[in-house]
Amino acid sequence: MNCKQYSIEMGAILKAMNDFLEFGSFPEITMTSSISRKLEALSSYFDAIFFKGIVRRYGIMGVGDLNIFLKILYSSYASYFSSVKLLNYFKSTGRKISRVTLLNFLDYSRSVFLVSLL
Repeated sequence: MNCKQYSIEMGAILKAMNDFLEFGSFPEITMTSSISRKLEALSSYFDAIFFKGIVRRYGIMGVGDLNIFLKILYSSYASYFSSVKLLNYFKSTGRKISRVTLLNFLDYSRSVFLVSLL
């Protein structure tokens, strides 16, 4: 194998790895080259998991609180999770939510494989 071919193959492998880390491994996502279509599909998957997997299954009335919870969780995906810190955030914005509800949101999200704890 010559160096040029090795470089081309290595570049393809690195691009595939980067796409996997950025967009995941859903078949539709990996087979689509358009970034906007990938984002649309991921948004559709998220909505289905959010509404069917969590909201409907667990009968959640405070969808807005769950949405905010998940956005906060995703924005700090590699950080330490503190339910007390999160509770304080919700209180600071004037939202009334209990620590138990936040922990339930975490359990619900884990049950549908939307989040995973390390």
